[in-house]
Amino acid sequence: MQDFIDDINTDFSTTAEELDDPTNEDEEKGIGLNAFTNKLSGGKKLRQRVRKKMSAISSNFQTQSSTMSSPLAQKYAKSQSTYTKNMKIEELQERRAELVKQRETAMKTGPAGMAIVAAKTKEIKDIDAQITELRK
Repeated sequence: MQDFIDDINTDFSTTAEELDDPTNEDEEKGIGLNAFTNKLSGGKKLRQRVRKKMSAISSNFQTQSSTMSSPLAQKYAKSQSTYTKNMKIEELQERRAELVKQRETAMKTGPAGMAIVAAKTKEIKDIDAQITELRK
């Protein structure tokens, strides 16, 4: 019986240090779930579709719960707002990582790729500004 109680009281949450980067492809880093998903055929696109859907659901819930006046509903709506922001930040970080790779590839092409490098650098700066704004 005591083993059962210990199992119930076990904390299954993970810390931020244990989580791996959304663009991770090394299964030894973090818990490896992102690496596993990224290696699947269509894994990155699947994650993006799921995040967009979850974000839409969360926004819809926030709209509905904002009309509720109970403290619990307001607290939950605030946590959903934070969750939505974090999902958007992760999505932007993934896009930024893709742009950095594209920029590095363009740099290797020499003078012909300089226009692409400039465009990708501008996009990266725009994404950095969006991430900074969301973290406020």
